[in-house]
Amino acid sequence: MNQNQLNQVSQRISELLKEIEQADVEHRDPLLSQLDEQIKARKACLSELLTTELAKDPNWLRLQLDISRALAAQAKAELAKQQQQLGGYRKGRKQVSVYQNIELGK
Repeated sequence: MNQNQLNQVSQRISELLKEIEQADVEHRDPLLSQLDEQIKARKACLSELLTTELAKDPNWLRLQLDISRALAAQAKAELAKQQQQLGGYRKGRKQVSVYQNIELGK
């Protein structure tokens, strides 16, 4: 792997995170699988590049750390959004359950 491939993988991860944000619930699973594959590819690419001369360049290392942090922040924001939606779903399910119990006279 080379620097260009690492940049492409990082870009694809960012694109997938945006696609996941906009996707319907039914369409997220394949995107999440692709995201997992790209994250593994980025990790492998970074590991390989860390054995080259690039690993001695503090600016390159700092740049890769910044990219990793930016991708992690983007992923955490999407995770928080999904958790919030799931929380609303759970609350709604609980309310439905309460109303069903009221209708059944419990």
